[in-house]
This record gives sequence, structure tokens and C-alpha cells, in this order.
Amino acid sequence: MFFNYDSNLESSWRKEAESAMKWTMELQQKTFPRCDLYEEDEGFILEAEIPGIEIADIHVKLENNVCIISGTCQTMKAGIRYHLKERPHLTFEKRITLPSHITKEGIRYSLTDGLLTITLPKENEEVVLVIQRED
Repeated sequence: MFFNYDSNLESSWRKEAESAMKWTMELQQKTFPRCDLYEEDEGFILEAEIPGIEIADIHVKLENNVCIISGTCQTMKAGIRYHLKERPHLTFEKRITLPSHITKEGIRYSLTDGLLTITLPKENEEVVLVIQRED
């Protein structure tokens, strides 16, 4: 039995595989890191799963009531011949809109066992406004 090799079929298969890999990488960049946001009496806690990344490679900022987590996940090792490579090497940015205003003072974050925890204190909502009467 002879096998008729079709190089066009292999080329087509490679293009499909490359397209699927590109789509998967784009999806991972949009959804990474996975996050939870919950509220406590004093403020909000934002937790993000960021395993294998050093805290120096993570940046957190607050911009117009949106918490932005960005960084680089470097998983490629030089001089290594991979037989399986599922963990992506990617630069990420995740934007999370907060449900209420945040006090700029007291925002802090830490990284423990691959879990980034950001503490976001709520702005004091009680504002007393004295209105002057016109005479």
C-alpha cells in the first residue's frame, strides 16, 4: 500500500493550527489573570491568580475608578527544546471597573503563593454640604 503525500494538505493543516494557536493566545491575554472582586465593610478586595510571576513584574494602578493590573508572564526558557508548551509567554493587562469610588490613600497590594491581593478602601460617601441662603 502506498501513501500519497499531499504537501498542500499539510500546509493547510499548519495554517489552521497556527490560526487556532493565535486565537487561543488572544483569548488568554483577554482573560488572564482570573479575578474575584468582593466587598467588605471598609472597601473592596480584588484577588487575581498570577502563578509563577514575580511581584516586580506586576503593575497595579487606579484610573478613573478602574483598577488596572498589568505585567509580563515569562515562561519561555532559553536553550530548552519543549515537547509540551501549554503555559503562554504573554504580556497582559486586565481592567476591572469598581462598583463605587475608592479612596486613594490606603490602596495596597501583595502577592502570596501566586495570589495577588489588592485592598481598595471605599471613599467616605457621607458628605455634608452647607448651603448658604441668599438674602
